Amino acid sequence: MKKIINAVIMVLAGFFIALIYSGLFSTVDISEREIGPFILVYQHHTGDYAGTGDIQNTIYQTLRKEFNVSATKGFGQYYDDPKKVPAEKLRSIAGCILEPEYRDRIPAIAKKYIVSEYKKTKSVVAVFPYKNQLSIFLGVLRVYPALDKYIQHKGYPFSPALEIYDLGSKKIIYSFPIQQ
Repeated sequence: MKKIINAVIMVLAGFFIALIYSGLFSTVDISEREIGPFILVYQHHTGDYAGTGDIQNTIYQTLRKEFNVSATKGFGQYYDDPKKVPAEKLRSIAGCILEPEYRDRIPAIAKKYIVSEYKKTKSVVAVFPYKNQLSIFLGVLRVYPALDKYIQHKGYPFSPALEIYDLGSKKIIYSFPIQQ
């Protein structure tokens, strides 16, 4: 019995350490700044926002294999409030951010995916560490309540959320365009 209890304690301790490493106690700093411009390569998605990760991965692999493009940033833009819209009706786009050095490949990429520019936009922004998949889950739990509170305090209307998963810098950028 003592071995079982020790094993359970070890598993729980390991899980808690993983949570800490993934950002459980990371500070959520919110600022207002411009983000963009970005070249977005994406697909439309309707359904649970959790499905956007597969779209990002597919586009990343296709860019790498078919177009010799190395994308280090994935993104999801989420148009609906999941507290108000049923999961099966949530609208979003997901994909990768194309670095400027690959501009010459846009015509070929545009035959397979939607390519558009996200213009420089003044936004409410929060940054959270990206260590692993658990960081994405923790970011949703920690960042969105802080952003909601900030946006409500400022009186800004609802706007689509843009999440950028910057693998090179190991951070997730959460952004809401400021619409007056």
